Amino acid sequence: RALVARDDALQIGGDRALQREGIDEITVLAAGFDARRQTEAAWRRCYFTRVTPDLDVALEAGREAVARAAAIDDRGWEVRALVELALLLADMGKTREASEHALAARDRASESHDGWLKARASATLGYALAASGDLDAVLGHFDDAAAEFNRAGDLRREAAMHANAGSVMLQMGRTHPAAERLEEAVRLSRRVGNLAAVAVSTHNLGVARRMLGALVAAAELQAQAESLGASLKHVRLASSVATERVYLALAAGEGREALGGLAREASGRAAGARSPALTASATAARLRVMARADAPDPDLIAAARGLVRTLETDEGNLELLVALWEADGRRTEDAAAVRAVLDRWVGRVRDPGGQRACRAAIEVRYFFS
Repeated sequence: RALVARDDALQIGGDRALQREGIDEITVLAAGFDARRQTEAAWRRCYFTRVTPDLDVALEAGREAVARAAAIDDRGWEVRALVELALLLADMGKTREASEHALAARDRASESHDGWLKARASATLGYALAASGDLDAVLGHFDDAAAEFNRAGDLRREAAMHANAGSVMLQMGRTHPAAERLEEAVRLSRRVGNLAAVAVSTHNLGVARRMLGALVAAAELQAQAESLGASLKHVRLASSVATERVYLALAAGEGREALGGLAREASGRAAGARSPALTASATAARLRVMARADAPDPDLIAAARGLVRTLETDEGNLELLVALWEADGRRTEDAAAVRAVLDRWVGRVRDPGGQRACRAAIEVRYFFS
């Protein structure tokens, strides 16, 4: 149990190499204990590795944890394992499979009287649906879960819900309220020492500031996020920050040489993260830089068109389609494809006034009109 206690402490901002060693030890020791301990060991490995490049290991551990928990009919661990697997799949851009696991987690949690467990499942369903579902409903999932975590005294996860709500508000075009929620997420995460959450929320707050035109503040926030992420070896965050820096440089009117260097860095970071969604985002950034340099790269354009056909999210497809429209001759068919995805995205906001704000904010975020 000492190793488990140490892992709990390291989860919120500790030495990742030490955490990996501890999980290896937990796994070895769990083999000599009961099935519940083995389930927990698999869950801890999934939890740790889903923010590293070891996505195959994370998937294997997550599926093992789900199977072991189901075999011993341990509802609590099954929900926790389904939650981690759903979050991992959502981050990988596998939204349909993520939603299936999130719905399974919600159904299993509904059989419990544990409000905290229900909140975890509800929050995960919101996260999985954020890429394709009703955005007002998704926001409701996060707000409800935040209230439940607050009642339970779980400030760490309450902060995560504010962070998720802020990200959804960015998707909805509610940029000012999004920035406020993200600031609250940073404040609460700092309070509980969750440095990874501080880093991610700081990055998203930087995106909001860029959308609001505060480019200097946005750049400072990205520098803070990068520094924290590097200390935690958070490769997905490093990729997101590198790509956002390209957009910041485009907004600031940086020269070709600077843009080219930033685009190359974004591409390299995305390759290290091994995420189709992050690869798509970095590829879009490279296309935008290519268009500004007026130096067509047919191979890059072909690769981007291939990626469009594989992504499951409107956000990833829109970012790529806008970049292709700009980089490949501003074709009428590309503009039509952009507007089709944009219309679908905006349609996920219920209120007509909210839809107009959503459309305007997305056009600002991706420089498209």
